[in-house]
Amino acid sequence: MTLQERVNEIFAKHNINYDCVHNAQQVIITIIDGDWEHDHTFLKNVMGQNGFECVDENVTDSDCDCYDCEYTFQINY
Repeated sequence: MTLQERVNEIFAKHNINYDCVHNAQQVIITIIDGDWEHDHTFLKNVMGQNGFECVDENVTDSDCDCYDCEYTFQINY
C-alpha cells in the first residue's frame, strides 16, 4: 500500500477531509480555521494511532480556539 493510499484509507475511516500533499516518506496536512480539540488534536491522535509521527507544525497566530496549521507527518515503519 502506498503512503497516499494509507492516508486516504485513514481519512475515509475517520471522515477526515483536509488538504494534504504526499512525498516519499511524509504527508503534509493543512487544517484551515480548525478547532483546537475537534480538528487539530483529533487529527494528531488519529495519525499517531495509525503509525505516523508529527515532525513539524506551522501554526498561524490566532486569538481564538480556531486556527490554521500545516502539519508534517512521517510514517514510522
